[in-house]
Amino acid sequence: MSKNMGFKDSPLGLIPDDWEYTKLSNITNIKRGASPRPIDNPIWFADEGRGWVRINDVTRSNGHLYSTEQYLSPLGVTKSVPVNVGQLIMSICATIGEPAIVEIDVCIHDGFVVFDQYEKYLTTKFLYHFLRFYTPNFQNYGQTGTQANLNTTIVGATPIALPPLKEQEKIAEILDKVDSSIELTEALIKKLKQIKAGLLQDLLTRGLDEKGELRNPDTHPEQFKDSPLGKIPINWEVVELKSLLSSPIKDFGSFSMTNLLDFQDSGIPFLKTEAIYDYGLDIKHITFISEKIHQLLPQSIVYKNDILLTKIVAIGRVCLYDGSLGICNSNAASAKIRISSSLASKDFIAYFLRSDFAKRQYLNSVISTPPRINLNQINQLNIITPPLKEQVKIVKILDTQEKAIEKEEQYLKKLKQKKQGLMQDLLTGKVRVNHLFYN
Repeated sequence: MSKNMGFKDSPLGLIPDDWEYTKLSNITNIKRGASPRPIDNPIWFADEGRGWVRINDVTRSNGHLYSTEQYLSPLGVTKSVPVNVGQLIMSICATIGEPAIVEIDVCIHDGFVVFDQYEKYLTTKFLYHFLRFYTPNFQNYGQTGTQANLNTTIVGATPIALPPLKEQEKIAEILDKVDSSIELTEALIKKLKQIKAGLLQDLLTRGLDEKGELRNPDTHPEQFKDSPLGKIPINWEVVELKSLLSSPIKDFGSFSMTNLLDFQDSGIPFLKTEAIYDYGLDIKHITFISEKIHQLLPQSIVYKNDILLTKIVAIGRVCLYDGSLGICNSNAASAKIRISSSLASKDFIAYFLRSDFAKRQYLNSVISTPPRINLNQINQLNIITPPLKEQVKIVKILDTQEKAIEKEEQYLKKLKQKKQGLMQDLLTGKVRVNHLFYN
């Protein structure tokens, strides 16, 4: 790549001399979809035929739409907008700015637009990557009604810098390669998570024998016994969570105390419910309170090695707090669980509280709308407890699997950052593709 070519002024700033500035409406026909009415009439739909594109179809498509969950009847097709293989569509309503290249014959409703008649100026892949790059802008100025939306006029007014067609092809090829790496990494992470889920189930029901291998209830039934949570190894126990605690489970206290809170930009970290998810904290949902308020809320203080369990609405997200934020506070929607190290491994209990065994108990304990569980119900949760040494071995195996997932997730994050940087450089002409590639 080279930066040695000249640049010229444009409304977008400096662009390469051999690029052109224009608007999408000048180089492509943009048509909005349409829906049969009334939409709930079954005469519009069929079990096969042209696909009926919904936003879920597009968001799971990874940029290439190969299937839809619904299909239109021949009559339904006449009331919608057909899109053929190879055409490019983009969502303009609610979930804004999701483009996809259509790989089957479909129809689109009025929450999408289709781009056409641009071949003289644009390659489809370049336009796809440009729309993906421009998605944040579409989201920022979507019209506001019952839900955010765009229209063909807004989309048509989108400014674009046009490289020569051969350079467009090379830019798209580079970005496609990064997309492929992202897709492969996402698939690997999904597979690793499936493996871990199966491993968690096996380890929590079969455990490890003296050779470090999973016990087999089929070949050695004498090694197992019945329990309130199903068959478990004969030397394991099922106990209530409260019997494993070093101190009583605590939460924020009364919801009426929330009027004490005065959130600020710095101070003592305060964990909103949204900050707590399985295996970690989402820093986007961390805010701060003053030292004075912190001292007034002793029940909400979170220390290193506390297990945080969400107990309202999104019940059962479990995080073992690693102390990375120092002493902090959490709100009324999460419980703080402190495990006695002489009775159980805090890491093992955290894994168990994320398992299906625990989740089924949460669901059976829901007492109100919106759904919630209370501290008494958490105290009474049935916990499978192997001997402490075996708990440690189980945790080591699960931690190894979790570290493999974390490694791939970090790599995925870097790939996405790399792609964002490449789009910024390549789609604006800041960095040129070497002409040797396409001359």
